[in-house]
Amino acid sequence: MPKAGDNIISTPQLYGGTYTLFAHMLPSQGVEVRFAEDDSAEAIEKLIDDKTKAVYCETIGNPAGNIIDLEAVCAAAHKHGVAVIVDNTVASPVICNLSILVLTSSCIP
Repeated sequence: MPKAGDNIISTPQLYGGTYTLFAHMLPSQGVEVRFAEDDSAEAIEKLIDDKTKAVYCETIGNPAGNIIDLEAVCAAAHKHGVAVIVDNTVASPVICNLSILVLTSSCIP
């Protein structure tokens, strides 16, 4: 869990409640949230530093409907020892079963 002085990297298209948490509530607690310019692994990775505790993304962005390359994002984050938090609400396990992805991909740090 991040604490004051740490940061989280996030994709830019987010559910409104999550955006409010990241843009207003966490910064008031001293946690910086950095929004990538797009949802590519490259845009996310260039924001990672030694204070980064997590990368946050949605499998299918709400409301934009963007689909992230989860394996590439996981690989980029884990290269730096950073955890990835994935919101799978829109996709649900029917469309994107993350337990299978974790067992068969680079999403294992």
